[in-house]
Amino acid sequence: MLQKLGRGLSTDCITKGTTGTGFLDDVISSVCCDLDATIAASYTSGQTWANLIETPADGTGQTYYDFWLGVDGSATATDPTFTGSADDPAAYFAHDGGDYFRAKDLTGTALNKSGMTSGTGTGPVWIAVAFKLGSVDANISPWGDNTAQPGAVRALMSSTENMRFVQRSSSASYNQEIIPAATFDATTDFLVIITYDTTSAGSEKYWVNSTTGANWATAYSPVTNTTEYTGDFDIAAAAGSFVFPNGSKTYHFSCGNELLDDAKATDIFTHLEARHSRNYTP
Repeated sequence: MLQKLGRGLSTDCITKGTTGTGFLDDVISSVCCDLDATIAASYTSGQTWANLIETPADGTGQTYYDFWLGVDGSATATDPTFTGSADDPAAYFAHDGGDYFRAKDLTGTALNKSGMTSGTGTGPVWIAVAFKLGSVDANISPWGDNTAQPGAVRALMSSTENMRFVQRSSSASYNQEIIPAATFDATTDFLVIITYDTTSAGSEKYWVNSTTGANWATAYSPVTNTTEYTGDFDIAAAAGSFVFPNGSKTYHFSCGNELLDDAKATDIFTHLEARHSRNYTP
């Protein structure tokens, strides 16, 4: 029997949990956004990759976490190509080397404030992204801001198959390897989660195709102004640069406003493995 779920979704492939949505808020209360290529309510057609979470944990509205396909609401060469059928666990967005998603307006969200070291609403976050790379090149960003602006953050992968965390202070950028070399390749479906708090270093962790996390050392750069970041935030790029290479696939992006532990990361892995009919922890 089909279950009618939020934003027009009908599906019989997702087990409903405590909230009854079938989305990530069934398994983790801190979730703010859940964007997924395999869920019709998140994407069927058009220019918007829509947030599935009706009540984001940071108190903002559902549509604050909506993203454009490409740079804006018009069809352009920067638009990823939806591949597959709506509500198909195998659906994905294909990238040709110039495609990415851009946030419509993250003002006031936990994600937008996640690089600040002071100011109202600043605090812990987690970010999850599921993808497959077409190749392993220098400077690929699964998500990120324009780090010329204070309070910006991004993840940045390099040709040595590592991942770095970049955070911009008021005068310089903090650039730290968080996931070691020889981690990423062009043959594996990855689910990567990181969690951090720029106001209180010490509990940062990451998970890469494993429900056992590893810590990463931090020394965040202070952001002396308390005005939140106002630049662009992208998925599969960072402010229009470091774009996913040709042949890459994006499956999912989500975030929330707490520091995760292994148990909560496991809940996310388990939910997305069932949703995508894919084993992210081989």
